[in-house]
Amino acid sequence: MDVGALVTLWSDSGYRPRPARPRSELAAFAAEISARFALELPDDYRRFLTLTDGGQHDHAVFYGIGPEESVLQRCGDLRTGSVLVIGGSGNLDAYALRTGGGADIVNWWDLTEVSESFPSFTKLLERVLTGAS
Repeated sequence: MDVGALVTLWSDSGYRPRPARPRSELAAFAAEISARFALELPDDYRRFLTLTDGGQHDHAVFYGIGPEESVLQRCGDLRTGSVLVIGGSGNLDAYALRTGGGADIVNWWDLTEVSESFPSFTKLLERVLTGAS
């Protein structure tokens, strides 16, 4: 599935993702991520942010640009260092983007401890929304 189909699936599930923020905010967000984390946002994650500003699905949450549940605010609050945390399971797992476009499910208490790796943000999103591995 692609990001658009996954966001539609999310919307149809009874959990409503937040509306997307203006594109000017996305550009500013991408610049801040590049400066702070030395990471270029993967194309599929950029596409996700043009469709939604994140939100909750069951117990999982994906942070957006903000102002509520902002990626940058959460990373600052949680002192994630160089790890770009974009959401979490509502339990012990955090969702993180990594250099090169991949994504990981990591331990909230030790962000270097990876429990699952995905070749793309899209595959992580699919896993969270559908349970498919």
